Amino acid sequence: MKIRGETYYSFTAYNKEECKQCAFHDKCCGKIKKNNKKAFRIKAKIYNNWELIKKNKEKTESEKGKIIYSKRMGAIEKVFGHIKTNIGYKQVLVRGIEKIGAIWSML
Repeated sequence: MKIRGETYYSFTAYNKEECKQCAFHDKCCGKIKKNNKKAFRIKAKIYNNWELIKKNKEKTESEKGKIIYSKRMGAIEKVFGHIKTNIGYKQVLVRGIEKIGAIWSML
């Protein structure tokens, strides 16, 4: 199914117990009451790359990953904080990668 140019896969869960092995069980079946069904959609990009997303999540949630990620956040946030506070630039008013790249270069 396509919605606004994005491809989605549609699923229907009829029984909460049948879907236990699915990677998306918590997101879709967690809210199903007994003997009810639930329909849901997942973006094709996410569904097709689920293993990579899962690996990355495990990597960033590990002890070593948390340390590395916390250092990255401190370094990046300083730059954006400087741009917002000292330069006074809080939002981009143009669309498109080329235009935003040009504005970013000026900043």
